[in-house]
Amino acid sequence: MVNKSAVRDTSISDYSIVFGNNSVNHIYTPYTYLVGWSELNKYYYGLRYAKNKKCLYKEGCHPDEFWKTYFTSSKEVLAYRSQYGEPDVIHIRKTFSDPMSAKLWEHRVLRRLQAVSNDKWLNKSYALSKFDLHQYNIGKKRTLEQRLRMSNAQKGRKISSEHAQKISESNKGRTPWNYGKKISYKSTAKKWNVVSVETNESFTILSLRDWCDQNNINYTVFHRYIKMEKPYKGYKAFELKQEYKS
Repeated sequence: MVNKSAVRDTSISDYSIVFGNNSVNHIYTPYTYLVGWSELNKYYYGLRYAKNKKCLYKEGCHPDEFWKTYFTSSKEVLAYRSQYGEPDVIHIRKTFSDPMSAKLWEHRVLRRLQAVSNDKWLNKSYALSKFDLHQYNIGKKRTLEQRLRMSNAQKGRKISSEHAQKISESNKGRTPWNYGKKISYKSTAKKWNVVSVETNESFTILSLRDWCDQNNINYTVFHRYIKMEKPYKGYKAFELKQEYKS
């Protein structure tokens, strides 16, 4: 019995020979693929995970359908087919048991190839959407080391003026989330009780961020340690809530 997930970098004809087009049990099989025009040095790396659209089998997509009922959804590939004819490179690259694994793999490959910024590739994006990432991360908890690594990676990061202009343009015309909402007269004042682990002395502060800046303590890291109820740089802190009416 052939392990489907182990088959890689095989041509579509070889793939059909391995699995057979007359197989009785056609399992829903998302897959990534590569098409290209070698003489033009132009390629496209794509993903297929549909369950009913242009599928050869009723169970859903399967590599057997590639370049028979499904010819990619890329407009760039369609334009090249119209202008230069059929591609001479048509490969199934990897198969998967579920759509999310396939999406993550495609995203990883395109990032590694830097396909969007490389003229060799017809891909216009790295494919994985923010919604897909959100769905993938639901219920997952990152370790403190992972969060610190992510925090350090963003420190000192500067965006170009062109990037800033694009952000500005994308936000034009949007209605702020709090537009038209009345400000509540009831709010919560936060106070913090800070305790020295060494001397066990405690004191109350009104602004944890200001106190951290004054004592050369990373506010973001300290706040995470507070949530874990652990000391950081010799201090522990507890939030005190006090409601008032203005």
